[in-house]
Amino acid sequence: MPVKKILIVDDSATDRQFLLEVLTKKGYQCVTAQSGEEGIEKAKAEKPDLVLMDIIMPGTDGFKATRAITRDEATKHIPVIVCTSKRLETDKIWGIRQGAKDYIVKPIDEKELHRSLTTRRRLRLSLRRSGSRISRYASPRRGRWCCSGSGTRRFPFSSMRSSPNPSRGPSPDKSPRAPCRTT
Repeated sequence: MPVKKILIVDDSATDRQFLLEVLTKKGYQCVTAQSGEEGIEKAKAEKPDLVLMDIIMPGTDGFKATRAITRDEATKHIPVIVCTSKRLETDKIWGIRQGAKDYIVKPIDEKELHRSLTTRRRLRLSLRRSGSRISRYASPRRGRWCCSGSGTRRFPFSSMRSSPNPSRGPSPDKSPRAPCRTT
């Protein structure tokens, strides 16, 4: 199903306007929302083909809004692509676990955005097939609770101990890590 109508959910007027201009120039019909709550409501009312979701917003953040959209019977068929300034791999993993199909880091490059819109299904499938770190981290069955200096976190130890590409072995610049204590 080709993407024609896109819902842009972002609290920044500048980012919303940028995405609106880029996407309308490419021929997409766009609807905007300023918060996570408004994004959830518009996803149900407007029935877009795709949602571009910011994460850092007041009220309902993008993670909660993504989870609400992807788990609601009326909107679960709508793919969500996260567009945010959060660059950490753990944020990407969490976004994928909430139901996002892709994760784009701001500042958004027009070519990367277009690639994500046109190849989103193929990208998600290739992540699963390649055994990438994100798809392994995103598996809800893997992982244990870990106590670290910054608090208790859910972290998959099996993925930490092996390299992203098992045929290459561990990367030379990283020393082996001591296992965390699990509870």
